[in-house]
Amino acid sequence: MDHRILIEDWAVVMAVCTLVLLVCRTFKLPLVLGYILAGVIIGPYTPPHKFVTDLLSINVFTDLGIILLLFHIGLEFSLQKILKLGIKVLVATFLKTLLMTSFGFAVGLALGWNRLDSIFLGAILTISSTAIVGKYLLEHKQMQEHSSQVMLGTLIVEDLVAILILTVLSGIVTPGSFAPATLLHAALKGAVFILGFLFIVIPLAPRLLRKVVRLEDSEILVITVLGLCFSASVIAVKCGLSPALGAFLIGAVIAEMPEAQPVIRHMAPIRDMFTAMFFVSVGLLIDPKLLVQYAGPILLIVLITIPAKLITCYFANRLAGYGFKTSLASGMGLAQVGEFSFIIAQISDAKDVTSPFLYSVAVAVAVVTTVTTPILIRGTPAVTAYLEKIFSPVRRSA
Repeated sequence: MDHRILIEDWAVVMAVCTLVLLVCRTFKLPLVLGYILAGVIIGPYTPPHKFVTDLLSINVFTDLGIILLLFHIGLEFSLQKILKLGIKVLVATFLKTLLMTSFGFAVGLALGWNRLDSIFLGAILTISSTAIVGKYLLEHKQMQEHSSQVMLGTLIVEDLVAILILTVLSGIVTPGSFAPATLLHAALKGAVFILGFLFIVIPLAPRLLRKVVRLEDSEILVITVLGLCFSASVIAVKCGLSPALGAFLIGAVIAEMPEAQPVIRHMAPIRDMFTAMFFVSVGLLIDPKLLVQYAGPILLIVLITIPAKLITCYFANRLAGYGFKTSLASGMGLAQVGEFSFIIAQISDAKDVTSPFLYSVAVAVAVVTTVTTPILIRGTPAVTAYLEKIFSPVRRSA
């Protein structure tokens, strides 16, 4: 790895990101879209010039970005929040996950894809975006609405489901093959790792952090937290699991501590930098030629994914006991493919276990549904009023 080339690549990445993010901010587009677009512009597959020349170094920072992104999601994960929402959100999320995974798998088979491609497609389409939805609700001061609380609760549980999916899919290491025994073995390894985490890390890590927080030294705090984060990731890798699992779990452990806020505050700039690198790297690996070649399947998957996610989320919430308005608002708010889907797509691409086109198709679907999310959330009151106007005469006559 030539350090001069690495510095040049970093300069190009940050310069292009700055310009693209300013455009996104002007047109009120999600910043995640800007990072991905910047990656496509400077990527090796986009003519006429190859701006980034050392993809190996970029991949290193991508791995760091995944670990820190999952660590931050772990910090936002709270068992107490889930318990406050009750069993209904767990039931609704389980039903939604089951329906969407099955739907994605069926779509893949209908397109003529093999079983493994279809399994990964199902996993990719299942998870919604905590970052996109949470940021929108925060910016528009809708966090305290009941439907928003249900959405956020669903997203928190989905994040946990996504970690389990990552753990299982990371166990598939043989290209082009799939066997239930492989998935079962991966799931068992994940369960053993989590149990070990519960009995060893949870008792020790909070004690260490409490002592460090009392020192009131931000430098020592950051180094300690990073040490815990990467140590947990290394242990997960040694156990044959995704490093994301270790990062997420240690973040979730810290989230339950009263001292969590100083950790979140001091880690935010580091998280933002490496998360940016992660999403830029997502764009770097997109081949525009494949997007053109598979434009038909991409458009088809987008057109059926948005209503499918809306409908499955609506009915899952209704079956769990939520009302009409809450269920509809939740369905419209969660009708996108999220950041975990990028990570799942990268696993399939990095391990070469799926067809080459799946990564570009998955990212394209995620990007389009990310753009449509604010439109759907803004349109929720109008759609709710319209449907109530249609169905109210039916209810009165019944």
